[in-house]
Amino acid sequence: MQNIFESLTPAQIDAMREIGNIGAGNAATALSGILGKTVEMTVPEIRVIPLSGVQDILGSPENPVVGGMVDLTGDMTGQVMLILGIREAYTVASLLCGRSEQNDSVGISDLTELDISALEEVTNILCGSYLSAISSLSGLNTTPSVPYMCIDMAGAMLSIIAVECGKTNDCALFFETCFSEAEDAMACHFFLLPDRESYKRLMASLGVS
Repeated sequence: MQNIFESLTPAQIDAMREIGNIGAGNAATALSGILGKTVEMTVPEIRVIPLSGVQDILGSPENPVVGGMVDLTGDMTGQVMLILGIREAYTVASLLCGRSEQNDSVGISDLTELDISALEEVTNILCGSYLSAISSLSGLNTTPSVPYMCIDMAGAMLSIIAVECGKTNDCALFFETCFSEAEDAMACHFFLLPDRESYKRLMASLGVS
């Protein structure tokens, strides 16, 4: 899969990593405050990929996933999408809802309205944390919408991305984000999907025109 990240300058690569580190740190602090316990977050992988490369990250079109999409307005326009596998979504929701029982065969039907509300809050937290990091490093101020949630197969999620972003976006900024709390660990896919002009504006503000 093509990785545009490899063609960026060292200064821009450092800036992208700093966005990931600051965003994850802010999100971990927010989640720890909500839960009353320590949550650690890391960003082991950052890529700038062509929009078509999202499919490679999500895997089989038949994989059930939960997605939260946020529209962006302001200095940077486009979308943010947070995508989790069903098992990861259930685990994250369990943490926020105080649910201790395990479910090794969790499916789409096991997610309740309370779970979806919890995942919406996680989407809000991650989106706000990463946008705050971008603002602090680039000076770009962006306002997120209320998330809208979707539970479906990965293939359907890709169709949503294609419809919402395909006409105005060429690439996605991908932050692999890992949560850990006590013995629970899970990963989610965080995609920043700026439109073409916003991507250029972001790159210029980070020192690359």
